[in-house]
Amino acid sequence: MLSGRASTLLAPALIASLLFTSVAAAEPSEVDRNRARKLMMDGDALAQASDHAGALPSYEAADAIMNVPTTGLAVARTQAALGKLVEARDKAIRVSRSAPQAGEPAVFQTAREEAGQLAAALEPRIPSLRVLI
Repeated sequence: MLSGRASTLLAPALIASLLFTSVAAAEPSEVDRNRARKLMMDGDALAQASDHAGALPSYEAADAIMNVPTTGLAVARTQAALGKLVEARDKAIRVSRSAPQAGEPAVFQTAREEAGQLAAALEPRIPSLRVLI
């Protein structure tokens, strides 16, 4: 049983986490989708100019808003281009394993498949050490 003071402090934190969870699970607004679209276009322009370090924050921001396979794949590809192989593989695996949603565009399934291929291609590039005793 929590003391009165502990339960008083815990209640606002619990309420805040519940509110955050419901807000985080909500669909992005039209304004958010437009912002994510612009971020993706900015990232694409920077990546096209081989400025992967500049493109990554744009892609990550768009992925934070949308959290869809296409934005996640852009993040993974850019991380790989920057040599962040472990992060890129982890992101690609998360994208490839994301559950399909009813009525989603076919491009999302294509992104999942490409993410799986990227993860497989990155695996042998990630150094590992085997110690035998």
